[in-house]
Amino acid sequence: MIFPDLNLGAFGPELALAAGALIALVLAALGRQGKVTGAVGLSAAVIGLVWWWRLSPADGSFGGDYGGDGISYFARGFFLFVAAAMTLLVGDGEVTGRRRQGEFLALLYISVIGMMVMASAHNWVMIFLGLETMSIPLYVMAAFYRTESASIEAGVKYFIYGAFASAFFVYGLALVYAATGTVDQILLFEAAPLSRLLAAGLVLLLVGLAFKVAAVPFHMWAPDAYTGAPTPVTAFFAVAPKAAGFVALYRLTTLGAELAGPALVSMLATLAVLTIILGNLWALVQVRLKRMLAYSSIAHAGYLLLALVAFDQGGDVALMFYLVAYGLMTLGAFVVLLMFEMDGAADTYDDLSGGAVRRPLPALAMTIFMISLAGFPATAGFIGKLAIFRALLEKGDLALVLVAIAGSLVSVAYYLRVVVYLYMRTGPELAAARAPRMWTGLTVALAVGVLLFGLFPDLIWSGISAWSAAPGKGLATMLP
Repeated sequence: MIFPDLNLGAFGPELALAAGALIALVLAALGRQGKVTGAVGLSAAVIGLVWWWRLSPADGSFGGDYGGDGISYFARGFFLFVAAAMTLLVGDGEVTGRRRQGEFLALLYISVIGMMVMASAHNWVMIFLGLETMSIPLYVMAAFYRTESASIEAGVKYFIYGAFASAFFVYGLALVYAATGTVDQILLFEAAPLSRLLAAGLVLLLVGLAFKVAAVPFHMWAPDAYTGAPTPVTAFFAVAPKAAGFVALYRLTTLGAELAGPALVSMLATLAVLTIILGNLWALVQVRLKRMLAYSSIAHAGYLLLALVAFDQGGDVALMFYLVAYGLMTLGAFVVLLMFEMDGAADTYDDLSGGAVRRPLPALAMTIFMISLAGFPATAGFIGKLAIFRALLEKGDLALVLVAIAGSLVSVAYYLRVVVYLYMRTGPELAAARAPRMWTGLTVALAVGVLLFGLFPDLIWSGISAWSAAPGKGLATMLP
């Protein structure tokens, strides 16, 4: 019997997070909460990041079934960054309740491990296992405030829709296996010509992943889940699971382009147009901030889908850059929202009235995040959208570019409305509650990142470009 080379060293970042999750649970059982648990969790995330940085994009494990290409290398680093940022946000136990801080961090890290597996596996059964490992902790995190009906409702709705998404995905997986006899991404590139059974399987895989990224018309769970879940959990929802879903969609897009030609890409374009138009229009009429950001997240899923449409014309690089930009500005917006929640309420636009007087630094950071989400120049959001538009133009899809520009113009109204209420509306005189220093530092770092990557995108663009080509787009060079 021949055993594959496991190369557990290349699996090190996942092992570091797993160790952090176990230690956090042990500390919770021993009653050691607060800064001790936060420090242990942050150490695990940082160790994972350092370990990841020392790896090469070509480093794979488990006999080549895991990692070994640039997209997985990028995704693992991105998820580790989000894990570290989330640990800074909840590490002191203030927003989770000190008695359950260890459980929260353990759920967070297990979910991140699932995302890393989902993004790095080259076998669709392993991708499904990663998807479920990611999703189950998310259902619990959505309902983490179990004494609040809104949180329980968010968890239940997310679970029900997530179960539907998993059912579509695994049924599609079964059809793909029935049509080809394999679920290995690399071997599927050599599959027989497209059959009806294989086409149905690919479509169902697309539907399952479209649920996870909240693309229209599979977005129904997102507004209620985002609104009812605790704000730190909503911040995590809006960034990390969406990125994992898009990395899996990238795998599916490269596979579909090989097996089905332009058909699957055309379906992605249709989903993108619907998502951009309806996401922005629904966000425009919202009065609750978290619900507005939920529909904003849906609209941005449309832009990311456009990057997949032009994946073979530089859209893969644009996808990775935009995921970084989106992660910085969305996570930052929710951190600022959490700081304003400490002052009493941050549910509607009116609750932000006079916020610039009460909290000048967070208000400035929120302004940066909002203008970046809208796509104003000199921000990471602008560079990300510009890269997507360029890839689409090189593919000859001018109509899609015009739709995306129109959607961005609509988004200016509801993003700048936040700035108007912060700076131009007077509100009740409230004393700013003392926010943890970690939150302020995280807010400043995210805002600086948005500006830095907007003014100097080459700081990460060259690295992302190199990763996208290592060892080859769509794992094509790994074919036997």
